[in-house]
Amino acid sequence: MTFLIAINCIMLYGIWAFFSSVSPKNRATPSRQLAALVTFLGTGISSASVFLPLMMPELRWQQATPQILLAGAIMTAVGCAAVLYGGRRSSEKTPFSAAALAALLGCLYLGFTALDHLHFYQDKERTGYLDASIAEEAGVPCARGFILVRLEPDRREATYRCPSNIVFGDYLDQPFVPWPSYREGSSAELPLAIRRLQESASRGRQH
Repeated sequence: MTFLIAINCIMLYGIWAFFSSVSPKNRATPSRQLAALVTFLGTGISSASVFLPLMMPELRWQQATPQILLAGAIMTAVGCAAVLYGGRRSSEKTPFSAAALAALLGCLYLGFTALDHLHFYQDKERTGYLDASIAEEAGVPCARGFILVRLEPDRREATYRCPSNIVFGDYLDQPFVPWPSYREGSSAELPLAIRRLQESASRGRQH
């Protein structure tokens, strides 16, 4: 739930910041209007990376959700930082500054979830997912139905992640499970289970 709360709050902030900056009542400076526009576009990119594939599963770029999310988070963070810098220069404490600080922290979190995903899947040859029934036989129970697995370089141990509540693209080769929506651990039995599965599949093809 942390991820959904963060991305929704940041999306609302981007909308509020943009329309507040162009409102005649606030008399925002051109630099603040530009910062608000950058923030608005960044929050739009971040939100679209997550919600559009859910509404339109036929989209082919869902596998790139973490990369697009990271780009949107960086763009939003730049806009928020510009708002904070402008407020510091003018020594003016406004709702813009307080909200921008909160949004900046949210962007750091979103960026972390994207980088965490990319780090886990950095070697595609050693990562994938495994049916929960096979994982349970190896002593790794997971109620979700599947676990994410990354074999260590020596392939004698594996790091696994059991998703808890939020999964994006659970039918993809690399489902996006944002931290902290998973339970992580390591197992020496999982590589053995994977090896047995591969050997069984190999024998099946030979017959």
